Amino acid sequence: MKKNFIGILFIIVSLNKYAFSTGIIMPYFTYTHLYGNTYRINMYNYFNCDFYGISSLVSAYAYHDTCNFQSKTPRLAKRKDTLPDGRPQKSNAYLSYCENTMTMCDSPFNGTGLPAFRDLMYIDTITLPENCGMWKFSLGAISQGNWRDPAMTNVTPMSYTYYGEAILNADSTNPNSSALWQRPFVQYACANQATQWYMPAYDSDGDSLVYSQVMPRERDLKFPDPLDTLIQDIQYKAPYTLNEPFATGGTWKFNANIPSVQFTADTGQIAVMTFRIDEYRNGVFMGATFRDNLIITVPCSYTVPKKQIDIANCQNIQFSTTDTITINTNQAMQLCTYYYSNLPNANLRIYTNANQTLPLGANYSQNYISNDSIYTCIQWTPSSSDTGIYFLHTMLEDTACQGAEPIIPQDYFQILKVKYYVADGVVEYTNENGLVLYPNPAAAHSSVHIQTSLNKNITKVEWYDLQGKKVWNENLQNATISVPSIAQGLYIIKSHFEDGSVVFTKFRISQ
Repeated sequence: MKKNFIGILFIIVSLNKYAFSTGIIMPYFTYTHLYGNTYRINMYNYFNCDFYGISSLVSAYAYHDTCNFQSKTPRLAKRKDTLPDGRPQKSNAYLSYCENTMTMCDSPFNGTGLPAFRDLMYIDTITLPENCGMWKFSLGAISQGNWRDPAMTNVTPMSYTYYGEAILNADSTNPNSSALWQRPFVQYACANQATQWYMPAYDSDGDSLVYSQVMPRERDLKFPDPLDTLIQDIQYKAPYTLNEPFATGGTWKFNANIPSVQFTADTGQIAVMTFRIDEYRNGVFMGATFRDNLIITVPCSYTVPKKQIDIANCQNIQFSTTDTITINTNQAMQLCTYYYSNLPNANLRIYTNANQTLPLGANYSQNYISNDSIYTCIQWTPSSSDTGIYFLHTMLEDTACQGAEPIIPQDYFQILKVKYYVADGVVEYTNENGLVLYPNPAAAHSSVHIQTSLNKNITKVEWYDLQGKKVWNENLQNATISVPSIAQGLYIIKSHFEDGSVVFTKFRISQ
């Protein structure tokens, strides 16, 4: 048995050394819960097309028990015959090109054309030996596949091996599957043009996702790793920093709330950036995934599409910022926007998830005025139950193909912020108001406790229905209120404080 084990290790070393030594590998780890402590590990590998070596049928990965500070025996993930979308393995990465665009995937032996990548996917089914609080999965176990050149310069995409990592909280009573990025791992950008991209992820568990941009990471060659101290951040070499992963004249911006990136890069620039998604369920950390993204800046013969609000046809909206619009409940609003290109031969194509993100009752329309101009409108009269924030995402591409180039998308965001309207003014409803009523919902005639983190006393509460009509009021003597004898349903409670300030809270009366 010992002899056979040594032989297996030799095969792993040989395959990984050949597969990883001359080409860039961008790994992305995810995990899917199957049952009990059993998970499917998904390892997505992308390798550059000027690397024309064979790819191994298996790939080693490490898994680390952080409860006992032990690395386990390396696991082998098997290469799948087909990719999740049905394409065969080693297909060209999912990017759009104009018809005559030459990429390195078209000429792998001399490496001419745009940098491009091919897809591989490896999977493994693993049963964790214990309910450890945190398990860590990472690429490579005994080869340089888990290593990154620490001299990060972001000059060329073909010089470094990349690192992938995922973390799982297996100490929770609720199983977890990792979030999945929706944007390609490699993207082209038009040089010297303002670029904006939406970077969302999907989580099948419905967990709260927290996005962050972090330093690229590396793992030491040593294995097994008795302590979890060999995984470390890699500092960009000057002039690059975490907030500016490539020189863009200070235009780089990562917005974790949307999430999105914005920048204007020079010709020929390359950027490697690492994103992290943390998942939380009822305040409990459930896991995290790390993913490298590669931005390749190319000269473009066309300009990216532009956006312009049709102010003359807007109705009942207030602009907070360029992309944030405030509207009031029970007021008919209209927001119309032009998307256009300065090129007469442009052919704009629009993608939007407006109908999926806006609530029922909102009407969204889009009209192609010409090949280079698109007009969209949102019409809506939000009810009092629609208070909150809504995110509208629109993506445009110019498919006219002015030259042999990649087709580069541009994203636009519009945030609709709905404020609750009552007879004595307009106020914003928010859950982050330092006031909690419990239980909520509650039956008529029952008592409800009020808990506040604000250092002031509540003197009176008023009840409003969803049409903004006051239906009940009560002066407070202590930290409880009596649920009035009114019809079941959703109400807005207006709490008055001793300093004259007010807070609005949603409350539901049950049977």
